[in-house]
Formats: sequence, structure tokens, C-alpha cells
Amino acid sequence: MKKQIFVAVLFLLNLLVFSQHHEVFYNVSGDPVFVRWGRTDTVYNFSRDEVQSNGLSIIENGNSTLLLDARLPDAASREDDYAPSSSELMNNFDPSTAPNGDFIEKIAYTPDGELIAVLQRHSDNLVLYNSNSFEIEEIIDLSRNPMDMVVTDDYIYVCCYTAKEIQIIDLSNYSVISAINVMESPCQIEINFEDSIAYVAMDYKGQGSNQGGIAAYDLQSGGLVFETSDPQIYLYGRSGKFGRLGERFRKFYLSPDGSKIIAPKAVLNETGIYDALNGELLKTFNAGSLAGAGFSGSGDTLYISTEKFPSTVFSVYRVDMETLNFIDSIVASTVIFTSVVDLAVNPDGSKVLSSGDALNNHYLFFDFNSHQYQSIPAASINGNFDLVLKTSDRNYAIMFSEGLYDIVDLNTGQVVASSEFGTDYGWEGAISPSGNKLFLSDGVCSHHVFDYYGERMYAMDISDLSAPLIDTILYAGNASEADETSMAWLTNDGKKFVAANPLSHNISVVDIETGLTDTLIHYENLSGLKTIPGKNEAIAYSENGGTLGILDLDTYEFVAHIDVGEVNHILVSGDGQYTYILDYYTYGGYEGMLTKVRLDGALSTIDDQITVNIHDLIYWNLNTGVIIQGVPALSPDGKYLLSSIRSGLYDYYIGIIDVERMELVASLPTDSHAFSGFAFTDDSRWALCQTCDYSVPIVYLDGEDSFISSSFPLSYSCLSAAYNPVDGLFYVLQDMYHYSTVDPETGAVVNTVSTGQQFQYNIKIDKDGNPVVLTTSNLIYKGEAHPVIGTAIEMNYYSDRDIFVIAVPGPDKIVSFGDLAVNIPEVEQFVSSKAFDIIPNPANETVQIRADFYINKLEIIDLAGKYQFAQDVDAYDALVNVNRLKSGIYFVRLFSGEETITQKLVRK
Repeated sequence: MKKQIFVAVLFLLNLLVFSQHHEVFYNVSGDPVFVRWGRTDTVYNFSRDEVQSNGLSIIENGNSTLLLDARLPDAASREDDYAPSSSELMNNFDPSTAPNGDFIEKIAYTPDGELIAVLQRHSDNLVLYNSNSFEIEEIIDLSRNPMDMVVTDDYIYVCCYTAKEIQIIDLSNYSVISAINVMESPCQIEINFEDSIAYVAMDYKGQGSNQGGIAAYDLQSGGLVFETSDPQIYLYGRSGKFGRLGERFRKFYLSPDGSKIIAPKAVLNETGIYDALNGELLKTFNAGSLAGAGFSGSGDTLYISTEKFPSTVFSVYRVDMETLNFIDSIVASTVIFTSVVDLAVNPDGSKVLSSGDALNNHYLFFDFNSHQYQSIPAASINGNFDLVLKTSDRNYAIMFSEGLYDIVDLNTGQVVASSEFGTDYGWEGAISPSGNKLFLSDGVCSHHVFDYYGERMYAMDISDLSAPLIDTILYAGNASEADETSMAWLTNDGKKFVAANPLSHNISVVDIETGLTDTLIHYENLSGLKTIPGKNEAIAYSENGGTLGILDLDTYEFVAHIDVGEVNHILVSGDGQYTYILDYYTYGGYEGMLTKVRLDGALSTIDDQITVNIHDLIYWNLNTGVIIQGVPALSPDGKYLLSSIRSGLYDYYIGIIDVERMELVASLPTDSHAFSGFAFTDDSRWALCQTCDYSVPIVYLDGEDSFISSSFPLSYSCLSAAYNPVDGLFYVLQDMYHYSTVDPETGAVVNTVSTGQQFQYNIKIDKDGNPVVLTTSNLIYKGEAHPVIGTAIEMNYYSDRDIFVIAVPGPDKIVSFGDLAVNIPEVEQFVSSKAFDIIPNPANETVQIRADFYINKLEIIDLAGKYQFAQDVDAYDALVNVNRLKSGIYFVRLFSGEETITQKLVRK
């Protein structure tokens, strides 16, 4: 691959473990060229100016390897994210209690200022808050992945990215009154002044990195007015961490009178102005690619900022909207990487504020009276994803970046107030029509601090802009949520799921029969959770707290807390007798610690500790946001722990540790930089080392006499592998397109099977010997693609029940694959003496609820735990209209006095 067109200074100082935040910036060709990785209050920046021919970049730092994967999908080979819409074998469970408030994507006030509309991207809902009391007025269920909205006097228009829909909500009754199907994935929506035409930016996902277009739809008929692919709409950057991945797209601007569209063109360094009635190109400017725009108060002057490649010169131009000619311009000094944000224009149009470059701590303030610009120190490191809010009088702009903000006087360029470090603000926000209230989400994608417990929202009084005050803090959804569900397990009795939710610092317990979360257990600084085989217990651990908690899953109480120092990863033996704690970097150095803990409930104790020079791998796919940390593994017989170790600068080894003796017994030289994991034969004789270097070694395990018996080549990286006891072969998953079957004893590749899928993360084998492959959006089983609700990498298989369990950190779901009902063992349990009938069941339109007891209230809940319907009854029967429910399985829950009775409902 050729050298990228941007070059930035390498500032990678120390990259040890998972960070709190990352950002990826793309050039106009869609290639990732600049990466920023933040850990607490330290940010490391580096460019990808040198890229290997396979699309990978390798950053070495001490005992850690950072592997950056920037390979892009192409139209011919990409997986179809949207073809399968459902699967009878797939169930989604919500590890939180409804209503959820996951990932605040957009905030807007209604024009009268009475309501605040908050768009939730992960939980697919729109929450309307009373702007005075902050009570929830309504929760509106939307289609998958709402990305943007426009609020008018009478309606709210929402574009749903994954569903490819424009949904229209009537503010008079809070209902979705219609939906317009669009051709590609909508990422931005604008509405003209007459509420007659919707303009939609579409991401032509997978059809080329710089593809995209704008379509116009008639809001009365839903028909297409025009479509053009000449404007350049594409993913410009990603921010956040796995499960909270924020995306920003190159945007277009609709003029205040609704007559023209301003957008970057697909041709490098060109910006276009288009007729909003027919999409025709009216004017082309060769001044650079559009980075941002703004208008004068009267709308007769357009202000555009552009960046010109490869010089990366940043300029601001004034354009006469009647003649479409340049009035004048100010050219800034060459910057390394500019921000793509709205411009803030002062009342008389003489001053313009923009964000600065991505590496420097400043804004750019342009004065069209003097035709000079100046740099203004900012509260935080500027990023590509800045939010810009402007007061209605245009005298002030509030600039957000990385969870901090500055309030800037647009007439003088002075910063009049800044936020304090310690609270994250501003992935999204809005100013009230009165101008004295500011409503903000927190930094959903950019967290500076560890003490974060969920998605907060802040109502601020900005009557005095020099001293803004927080007057109310509230949560999006319930106060206790289950955010970033990263690990999920089935309990030994098969009746519950337990899941770790690190972002909200709690553990969920989900009842499989009802689909509802019955318990949320707080664990300070929770990093992960693992169940203990053969015991109804789980281990919770914290990377920052350095403790293990032994959780009794019968009582939901912690029976022991063990101080083990820092925790990067834990392994649990198959017999449930021991857990092994890995600390990769003790005391800030490169040598790690392996701690052996004997598991015995409240009597659990540290058995032994040794130092070991473990080498760490972090694999980061820049295009999907997935981050995988290479981890050691235990052999099935519990005798050996395998890891990647390092000696010197370039010497890598496969380390074999005898865990009975707690001693490194063999170090096998290898050319591989690091391993993502290990797979073993059932007899623990052979171990396959998953590597990203395209040459996969197989180790014969025999303590001190262990040796590398063979190796075989792959076309792509191997992030997962599994042993199939039915045919006696390793199934080796390549991260793109294929898996191979390999003979453990000879290393011979027996067969290579095409999946047709890109970005493959996990492979397991079911009890009948069938491989199951987890990809970016699907689970592949017996040649069929079953849709997964979001991107996931963790998958567990329970052969005794033939159930797969997948944790999906965004949108925070536990996904099961397989027939759950037949695998729940019959046990004696309390059964209510009360019963009721649902007639008919399955149903299409209406159902009759008939009970032999007095019903106070009725609710209908879906499998994800989301409320679909509720009504007061106060009778012995009720008639319920279910025609608005989608096809699927639901639960009808009746309230009678202090008792609740639940029964399943099937909507055809």
C-alpha cells in the first residue's frame, strides 16, 4: 500500500493496556491515516504514514504490540448486513431494566421549548422530556439505529441508519405516523422550511470508501424527488470504545431558505452548491474539500471552511448566495489535520470561529475586517468530532471537544468560560429557544474519568455565560443500567444469564423464562466476570481495583474479596478449582505477575505467585472499532498455561508454564509478534497458536520437552480457532472470508471453506461437530446467516444444552442461539394459583384476556425487556389491540394486588 497523504509526528509514549478512548481520522479517500489513543488524562497520537502491503500497521512498544488493521470491505465481497431480518434460533435479552437510555445520538428542543427530544441510538428509542420538570413525557420505539433527527413545530423526522428508514413522529399524539424507505443507510436528515421535502445523506456502505449521496423525498407521498451521488458523503471518523462507537460523516448543509445544498464533491478538493429542487450542480469551488459551513443571520452570505490536499491548507471563504461567487477568504497556516465541524458566525458576519487542528490545543478565529486569523487556546485537545452550539443572538459559541467545553465570545474571540476536568460533556447537546438553558449528554464516546456509571444528561443554566451552572443531572433511562455488556454466561442450572457491564459498573442477572432482568449487582470498577464451572458462583474482577470478588449466584452476595494486585485477565480451570490472574506490567515495568488462586467460596485464597515476561497484543480493527486483546490460555487438563513472552527487543517466544509447579518450563522461539489466543486438542497434546502474522505454529505439549511440531500459512490473521472432536481437526478462523481445517499432528491444511463474510471474530464447534462463526453482523451456522443485533466478539458454547451465548456491548444485549426452552431442566418451583387465558394465541389483530381474578393493570413486554404496551384494566377481562406489534414472541404481564402473573404471547 502506498504511503498515506498525511504525515503526523509519532508521539506514542507508552501503550500498555486498554484505553478509555480512541479516535480514528480518515482522509478523503476513506483511508485511516491518523489515530489518537487516550488513557485517562494522557493522549497518544500517531500517524499511519507507513503501511504494510497487507493493510496492517504494527507499533512496537516495550512488551506490547499494537496491531492496526485498516482493511476496508469492497462491494463484491462484503457481507450483507441487512438481508436476514430475523432468526427463530436467535433471542435477544436486555441485561438492564426498561426503559433503557443507551447511547445518546442527538438532542433537540421543540421550537416552543416545552419538550427536549433525546435520540437513543442503541436502544432504538426517542425519549421526550418535559423541559421544566425533566419528567419523561413519552418513549417512542423506533427502527434500528436512529442516527439523526430534525424537530419542527408539528413533527420529528428521524433517519434510522440500519433500518434504512425515515420515520415521522406526530407531536400531537407522539406516534410514528409513517415511514419512508430509503435506498441506502441514512446518516443525516434536513427538512425544508415548508416541511414538504426531506433531504437525506446516505452512506453507500461498502461500495467504495468515498461513496455516498443525497436523496430528496416528498414528505406527503414518500416518493423520491431526486438522488445524486456527486456529493461526497462518507464516514469521516470514529470515536469511542467498543460498544460505544460514535461515528461522524461528511455532512451537507441546507440553506436557510431551503433553495440550495452545500456539500463536498466526490472529486478531490472540490465543493459544490446544488439546486435543492432538482439536485442539479449550480457551482463548483476548487478551493478544497468542505470541512464546515455557516450562514449569516439574513442567510444571504455563506461561510465555508475547506481543507486542501495534499498541502492540508485550511481556509474560510465568504460566498454571495445570490451570485454564488466568492466575496473573500482567509487562509490559515498549514495544519496537520483539521476538524470537520459547523462554523460559528457572529451577528454582523465579520467573525468566524472554527476548531483547529487535531494535534494542537486551539481554535481558529477568523476576522474578515482585518482578514487575519488567530489561535485561541482551548479547554481540551481538539478532535474531529467536536460539537458546536451557538446562542440564538449569535454572540457566543459553545465548543465541545473530548468531553470538555469552552464558551467563546464571537465578537472578541475571548474564552469567557471553560468546563472543569472531571466531568465529561458534549457528545450531543442543545440550547433552549429562550437561550438560557443548555441540555447536554455526557461524553458518550470520550471518557476521561473512571468513575462513570451510565449515560448522564446535564441541564445547565447559562443565563450568565461566564458562570454556567448545572441545575439538574439525570440519567438517560433508568438510574441503574447495563452499559457495555462485554461478557455473558449461562448459569449452571440453565435458568439465568449473568453478564458484566463495565461502563455502568454492574453485573446483570437475567431470567431466561421471562426475559427480564431481576437483579443488578454493583461492583466497583468492574472489568469482567466469569462463571466457575461446577459451582453456582462467578468471579468479578477489576483492572483498576486489583481485586477479585467471588459472587454467590444463589444469594447474589459476594462471599469473598481477594487482593491480587493489578488484573489484566483471568483464566479459570475447567474443574473450577483454580483461577489464574495475569498482570502484564507490574510496577510500571515490562515484567508481569501470574497469581494462582484456590477457589473455595468464602475460603478462597492466593496459592502462589510468580513473575513472567508476558508479551501483550492489542489488535484494533479501525473500520469496525473492534479491539481484541491477545490472552494466554489453559490447556484442557489444567496442567499448562500458554502465553506469548518476550526477551530483548525482537525475540518472541511461546511460553509454557506448568501451573502445578508455577514454573516456566519451556520457551519456544517464534517469528510471530504476538498471539491472539490458543486452541487445544481435547487430550491437551497439541496447541495451536493463533497469530496475526499469517504463519500459524502448532505446539506438541509435553512440559520441558514441548516443541513446535509444525506450522502452516494463512492468507489473513487468525483471531480465533477451535478443536473439533468429531473429526479430530483444528478449525482455524481467518479474520476475512475463510476458515481452514488443520490436522493437529501434521499441520496439514485439510480444507479451506469460504464463508463469504468479512471481519470474522470467533469460531466455536457444536456438539455435532458443526462450526459456528461470529462475524461483524451475523452468526454463520450450517451455511445460513443469522443476524446479530450488534457487533460482538465474545461467544460461549454450552454443549450439554447446545446453546451459544453472545455478549453484544452495543446495543447492550445478551444474544442466545439455540432452543432455550427445551434445555431448561424441569425443577420444582412455585406456581401461582392464578391463571389467565389469551385468546387467540398466536394472534394477528386483537386478543381477549380472560382471568379468574381481578386485573388491576396489564403490560406487554418484548423479549428484550422493552415495554410495548400498558393499560389500567380494573376488571376480570380486557380486549387488547396487538396489530402494532411486530411479529415475534412477547410476554403479557398482569398485575393483581401485589402479585404479577406472566404468560407468553405470539404475534404472527
